[in-house]
Amino acid sequence: MILRGGILALAGLWLSVGAGMLLAQTTPKSEPAKTAPVANRAARLRGFNVSHLDLVNLADARNQWGINAVRYMFPFNLKKSTLHLTQQEVWVKLMQELPAGLDAAKKNGLAVIIALPQAGILVDDPKLSAADNQARFWSDEANLKWIIDCWKEVSAICANRDQEIWFDILNEPLNRKEMPSYPHQWPAWAQKIIDEIRKTDKVHPIVVEPGPGGLCWGFKDFPRLHGEPIIYSVHQYQPHAYTHQGIKDLTNTDLASAYLQTQRTWPGDFKENGGVWNKDQIVKELEPVMMFLGRNPDARIYVGEFSAVRWAPNAAQYLRENIEIFEKLGWDWTYHAFREYNGWSLEFDNQYSGVQKPTLADGLTDRGKVVLEFLQRNKSGK
Repeated sequence: MILRGGILALAGLWLSVGAGMLLAQTTPKSEPAKTAPVANRAARLRGFNVSHLDLVNLADARNQWGINAVRYMFPFNLKKSTLHLTQQEVWVKLMQELPAGLDAAKKNGLAVIIALPQAGILVDDPKLSAADNQARFWSDEANLKWIIDCWKEVSAICANRDQEIWFDILNEPLNRKEMPSYPHQWPAWAQKIIDEIRKTDKVHPIVVEPGPGGLCWGFKDFPRLHGEPIIYSVHQYQPHAYTHQGIKDLTNTDLASAYLQTQRTWPGDFKENGGVWNKDQIVKELEPVMMFLGRNPDARIYVGEFSAVRWAPNAAQYLRENIEIFEKLGWDWTYHAFREYNGWSLEFDNQYSGVQKPTLADGLTDRGKVVLEFLQRNKSGK
């Protein structure tokens, strides 16, 4: 039997790569919670990230791929740029659209993880660097109030809906000036957000990403928060030099520079990300999550995002090795992404297209076959 949170599976996997002794030496003992959270007793979620809760796309993802969940991050920047709206006008429009999107997901039998992006809230001062803008964001509690107000409105919409909805309260919390840790304000902010949501909605799970950004390092000392059910989320794109190779539009992301070199294969040597990477190194990268589970063995872990660009050599193997780890540990996961940026698409071929229009694959790609193989496990309901 695999305990939800992966503790029993953890022993076999970690010992197989020689990390079991390390965990035994570094992870303090703690008493488990007296009762497991409601979130720990639900069926495993496996699905996709999406940029729209569109009925047709959701039906395709469900019927063609067998997903049981979608993670939907509010597309602030997309709507601001395409519709030429202010931040507040975008928010009003998103709230008007949300009930219909949730209805579409329910019609297709899909759980919905709703995520709020830090990047969408952050209004850059063009005179400042990305790091300075992030530091400004975290030093201003008006941003916390804005986040709370957003979730109060979302939770009011969702509170009485009879469907599985998770609230991912902030995507990839990041202050570059505090790397390799999460922003020091984040645990307290997260607890305040949770407390406000729980005044309206005491049922739907809340998702917390320790960070920093899309990394898992913050799990090492991130505190257990109050207001169950709470799910703790990690994103896994490491090594970024491999997964993001050839992507030019990385401005203002959590990556320090654009990785323009292509044809870097997996497994391989990625000096800018610490050296040689393979499946064992992915396991080692996730050690902070395992340290958190050592302190909180009943916690549920959700991999909100993971991927590799479609032209990365051996991307299918990379995806398989990541999903094998998630599955063995009993973690929920949503692949990034379905019908969003073409670089992450399982439906386009594996050729690097640059600024040219990509080509739809003739049948399933090798990457698609891997993801589909594991999505088929949803049929068992486990």
